[in-house]
Amino acid sequence: MAEESGGETVRNVWTKVARAPSPAKSARIRARFADEQLLLRDFFDNNGRRPVRNTILDMKFAIIGAFCLLTVTGGARGQTAGSHEDCLKRVPGDWGPNFGNVWHRNEALYWGCRLGVPPETVEEWQRAANEMGAAEQISQSKVEGRDLVLIEEMGGSAHCFDVTVLAKPDGNWRPVWRLPVPRNSMNYCTGACPAVRARIDGTVLTVETPLSRDPKEDTTFSCKHVKWRKETFRWTGKTFAP
Repeated sequence: MAEESGGETVRNVWTKVARAPSPAKSARIRARFADEQLLLRDFFDNNGRRPVRNTILDMKFAIIGAFCLLTVTGGARGQTAGSHEDCLKRVPGDWGPNFGNVWHRNEALYWGCRLGVPPETVEEWQRAANEMGAAEQISQSKVEGRDLVLIEEMGGSAHCFDVTVLAKPDGNWRPVWRLPVPRNSMNYCTGACPAVRARIDGTVLTVETPLSRDPKEDTTFSCKHVKWRKETFRWTGKTFAP
C-alpha cells in the first residue's frame, strides 16, 4: 500500500476515522483519504490493469529473478568438483546389481560430482568407452589443445584393468587409444595387489601395474611386497604410441 509524506497508509487513515475525531480533524482526514484514493486510481488504469511504468518495472524484476534462478540451478548441476566423501552422499548406498544400468547411472552421478560435470556427460563417456565394469578412475586432460578423457576400468574377481582414452575429433566422444592387452592375458589383473595407475602428464601417458616382488606369492590372496611395472606412451597428434 502506498505511503504518503507523513508516513501514514490508508489503513492508518481508516483507524483514525473509526475514532470519531473532531469535525476539523475529520475534514483533514477526508482530504488525506481522497489523496490516497487518487494514488490508488493512479496505480490502476481504466481497464483495471497496471500502468505501463509499473509493468516495465515488474518486467525488470522478473528478468533479474530469472537470471538469479538460472545461476542457482546452474550451480546445482554440480559444476564444482566435489570430494570423494561429499560425492558419495549424492548417490544411494546400494548402487544396484554390479555393473548394470542402475550401477552405471549411479557411477555417472558420482563421477559427475567428482569432476564437476553433468552426469549425462559421464554417461556419454561410459558409452563411448563401452564400459562393462567399474570406473576405477576418470580424469580429464588437455593435450595440444585437444580435450582427452582417461577412463580406467576394473572388472572381474581377478580385478583385471583396462584403460581407454577418449577424444572428440568430430564432435562425438570416441576411443583414440586403448591399453594394449594381449588376448587372454592376465598382465593387467592385479588380484589382491593395488589398482593399476594411469595418468596423462603433458603429452605422455603413463601406466603403472603392480606386481609382487615374491615370485612364490599368490596375488589372488595377498600382495605384501609390491613393485611397479611402468609403461609410457607418447601423444602423436591422434593417439598414444610406445
